[in-house]
Amino acid sequence: MTDESPPRRTQGGVATAAVVLSARVGENAELFAQILGLHVAPGSRIADVTYGLGAFWKKVPAGAYRVLASDIALKPGVRVPEGFELRDGVDCRALPHADASLDAVVLDPPYMEGMYRRAVDHMAGSGSHAAFRRAYSQATATEGGPRWHDAVVDLYARAGREAVRVLRAGGTLIVKCQDE
Repeated sequence: MTDESPPRRTQGGVATAAVVLSARVGENAELFAQILGLHVAPGSRIADVTYGLGAFWKKVPAGAYRVLASDIALKPGVRVPEGFELRDGVDCRALPHADASLDAVVLDPPYMEGMYRRAVDHMAGSGSHAAFRRAYSQATATEGGPRWHDAVVDLYARAGREAVRVLRAGGTLIVKCQDE
């Protein structure tokens, strides 16, 4: 590869320089299945470390991947497809996986800056999001460390570093975020 050579990319698990740039519009499940098809080879070992209700996986063919699903606080009654492993109480910033042990990591942490406030009664994360407030901000006022937008960026940065630790060389990190 010379300095003038285009960078190599991975699509469908095969190294190629034939990158297709495109934009898609659709539901999470539909788009996620397409992303996997482009960037993660069938049979790969994937950790979805912010599994939630598993909305991303609804259009992925059963048995296509070995999936380790986890979240910091799973909702009652959450179901996983056959063959998935499911763990509760896993913080995306401190994963239980060995170094370089995964082919892909899926990350969709909360992007609510309202979890990081000086007064508990001003925090977001009520109702169905209360688990996020309890887990990521300990449901206490934010005195030390980053707050508001900076706290969200810090969460993503720490989770990203942890994903890099558990990914094998050439592994794929899939991140969903809003405009934070």
